Amino acid sequence: MEITKKPVELIELFYDLIFVYAISQLTALINEPVGGIIPPFNFFAYLISCFVILQAWLYFTNYVNRYGQWRWYEYLIVCLNMIAVFFMTDTISIDWYSMHFPFIVSMLIILLTIVLLYAIQAYKEKSLKGAAGNSITILSIVCTIYVIAIFCSIFSYGDYVIWLNVLAVLAGAFLPFVIRGNFSKNIINFPHLVERFELLTIITFGEAIVGLTHFFDVTHIDFIPIWYF
Repeated sequence: MEITKKPVELIELFYDLIFVYAISQLTALINEPVGGIIPPFNFFAYLISCFVILQAWLYFTNYVNRYGQWRWYEYLIVCLNMIAVFFMTDTISIDWYSMHFPFIVSMLIILLTIVLLYAIQAYKEKSLKGAAGNSITILSIVCTIYVIAIFCSIFSYGDYVIWLNVLAVLAGAFLPFVIRGNFSKNIINFPHLVERFELLTIITFGEAIVGLTHFFDVTHIDFIPIWYF
């Protein structure tokens, strides 16, 4: 059977660009080595935050791949999603304990927008037994973890928040293998997913190239910038 290629819309490229910017801002967590060494906790927080942001991107990408038709309500909800990503980006700080509460709240809003999209799809199908209902179940569990993280932050149990982030990442990665929905895999458009990952990779490397330009100084030309390139 011939696979129909799902085109990548311009708003998806804009969405990817925002997430790449968010990931680039995470470097603030590892920009200030102590004695020439990045503190282990800062590096750990960087990795987990990076996985959290990438997973948020993947959740929405999966929805668009399966059901996205870019109706008016999808444009509205993706705008709310992107606004939450902007707020998430602005929360990033080297001080994890001042960062984690607004970071987690922003992440929860991002996930709730995706749950809303799946809920609309499930309403159209008049069933929670398909792929939309399966995704709602998984995302509801992940959202519950973030709600617990918010309460931990409010009640001064900030040390547990990073581990709840780890749990949320693991839940998002492995729950689809445990909670299996009974639906046709034909709704997954593999060429579209491949193109989205390719575009995210290209944009990410573009951000890296922009960072490399700071090493090229016309007043002091040497081999090191060329080596970095």
